Amino acid sequence: MLIRVEIPIDAPGIDALLRRSFESDAEAKLVHDLREDGFLTLGLVATDDEGQVIGYVAFSPVDVQGEDLQMGRHGTAGGR
Repeated sequence: MLIRVEIPIDAPGIDALLRRSFESDAEAKLVHDLREDGFLTLGLVATDDEGQVIGYVAFSPVDVQGEDLQMGRHGTAGGR
């Protein structure tokens, strides 16, 4: 498995993965629209040994309005 930044040729594989992974095509359409409109900050693909897209994660800006919840850092440390 290889994890790398997505490139334009990955778009059909990403689209197919998203359509297989969710009950509707809304997520695939959202990612397509974000990419087309230049709002994807970063997209990473995981590919198998044949170069097929087997995983995907994308980051895009989001504007959230409302009360700031002051979320702190949360996590776990194994064995502690």
